[in-house]
Amino acid sequence: MRMKRDVARYKAASLTLFLAILTGTGWAVSPAMGESNAMSFTVNLREWFVLEVQTSEANLESSGAAGANVTTTMSPDGIPARIKALTVVANSQAVELRVQVFGDLVSSSGETLPLSEVSWAGAGDGFQSGRFTSSGSTVLARWVGPGYHEGTVQYFSPKTNATGEKYVQRIVYSLMST
Repeated sequence: MRMKRDVARYKAASLTLFLAILTGTGWAVSPAMGESNAMSFTVNLREWFVLEVQTSEANLESSGAAGANVTTTMSPDGIPARIKALTVVANSQAVELRVQVFGDLVSSSGETLPLSEVSWAGAGDGFQSGRFTSSGSTVLARWVGPGYHEGTVQYFSPKTNATGEKYVQRIVYSLMST
């Protein structure tokens, strides 16, 4: 009879270890010895973020415990950037996808396009649409709790449609809890 209990405890501990390794979490096993011979365990999840940005020029990915950042270029040509975000956070934790643009956009001929003339359209659960301000920092998407989120962002400007010039600027996407 004692051997069956030991085997059951070994299987439960092995399953706990397997799940902890599979999910990349910290773990602790604390057997609750009592008349019921029950075993309990606690899994401590750490925050984790994965961000992937796919543009016509590049496919970039970043991950980390404090957040994820991807640096690329942006052009208001209407070609969508596909965004994939995976968040491991508490159920009530808010998560934001922010974007930082570093100044006005510039064409190959040296012409500038004020950042305030650039708007964006987001598509997908939690994605927003709007217009940049001169600060260049804004929230593109917002979610609550853990999960996988996918959507697109398209950047537009009336000036690029009229002149045919291609304007670009460096941009950083940041995924983090708030």
